[in-house]
Amino acid sequence: MHPALDINDTAKVPCVSVVLPTYNGLRHLGATVDSVLAQDFQDFELVVVDDGCTDGTADFVRTQYAGRPQLRLVVRANGGISVARNTALELARGRYIAFLDHDDIWHPQKLGVQVRWLQELPADVGCVFGEFRHWDGQGEAAFPAPLAWPPVPVPALSGWIYHQLLLTNWVLFSTALLRREVFAAVGNFDPDLPPADDWDMALRASRRFQFMKATEVVALYRQHTGQTSRRVLASDPQTRLRESMLLRYGATSPDGQICDLRSLRDRRVAAHISFAASHAQMGGLRNAAQAEAQALADGPLDPRAWRSLLSVLLAMTRRFPERLALHTRPQRRAVKAVKPPADGF
Repeated sequence: MHPALDINDTAKVPCVSVVLPTYNGLRHLGATVDSVLAQDFQDFELVVVDDGCTDGTADFVRTQYAGRPQLRLVVRANGGISVARNTALELARGRYIAFLDHDDIWHPQKLGVQVRWLQELPADVGCVFGEFRHWDGQGEAAFPAPLAWPPVPVPALSGWIYHQLLLTNWVLFSTALLRREVFAAVGNFDPDLPPADDWDMALRASRRFQFMKATEVVALYRQHTGQTSRRVLASDPQTRLRESMLLRYGATSPDGQICDLRSLRDRRVAAHISFAASHAQMGGLRNAAQAEAQALADGPLDPRAWRSLLSVLLAMTRRFPERLALHTRPQRRAVKAVKPPADGF
């Protein structure tokens, strides 16, 4: 079923389409939307995708923003963040595409500076992005300074950066602006990969396009317990993604730059350790043990892997003391049974 397009379906073709998926994020949504509407660059549409919300999001948007012609509300059944983003991409009309999570905040100059930057860069630069600052939501959503022109690039993360993206996802999509042609070339988000779907998109795009990163903070990345990135999953999509990319493309960017193999090994080990720790804390000791085995296989001499293994073993002893007791008591009884009687016979 095609999702319902609700309010403000205007005919004007905007320069930028802002994609904002939300699922039960009403608590923070107003501040996020307001940070888009407050941009000093106003040639955009804001496509809010209500991904099956049960917290009154659609009613809030209709009531609060009915008079804002730039805002389009799409209401659909819950499908996850990747499906919601893809829904918005199908409806987007802008030449450039920006993304914003429902709890993040934009610098008021973010769109204006990035649009101008992309317009002046060569066509094979498909994405510009910037820094972000962690924010706990307390106090005013303030930025350190106005954005400078021209932006100052970060050399290590500008140009052909596939080899750098193999280490980790350096691109927070709430800080990025992409050409529409990127999605025509590499396709949409993979719905089977959250929370690594944005990393997958960045990796695939970096095989076809250059990226440019600016030094300045353009978004506040809100930290709270309900974030998708903080949820414990049964499998590790980030490790699966990295390994699949290595098998498909290798460790070399299109311009010949090679991923630092020592750094890659360190990142692999760190990912296994992080996954193991998350499951150990939640009692998922089988998954934790499997991740520890992978960490030791990738870094047999890495002290982090051995320290992490010790932590998991300690978690096992705390989690299952009764099992340890059951295994040890019969051994003690067996020792007593063979002890010679006191009278010597």
